[in-house]
Amino acid sequence: IDGRKEDSIILKSGNRLGRLDHIFKELIHIDRAQIVQNANYKIIFNIVKGKDYDLYNQENELLKKIDLFFGKNEDIAIKYVDEIKLSSSGKFRFVKSELHDNTDKAY
Repeated sequence: IDGRKEDSIILKSGNRLGRLDHIFKELIHIDRAQIVQNANYKIIFNIVKGKDYDLYNQENELLKKIDLFFGKNEDIAIKYVDEIKLSSSGKFRFVKSELHDNTDKAY
């Protein structure tokens, strides 16, 4: 049985990152998150804030983790949203890539 297929993020270096859920493991005030890479390689973190989310503290912690895993050379944005919609098949896609060549598994 194959595992769950998940998109990967392609860094400017060409390296691929996948299985990125560990970034949010200790960020307990985030209700839901999704990482989206658009066609221009920009990496957008869609965040649904939890009840006790403190913009300054939690965002700074998130930015530290992003820098740790992605480095400082990537085009990153944090976008706060009210909800993250499920895919047309009814599944939650944690990493979503809009790049046309993102069909291989991540490293």
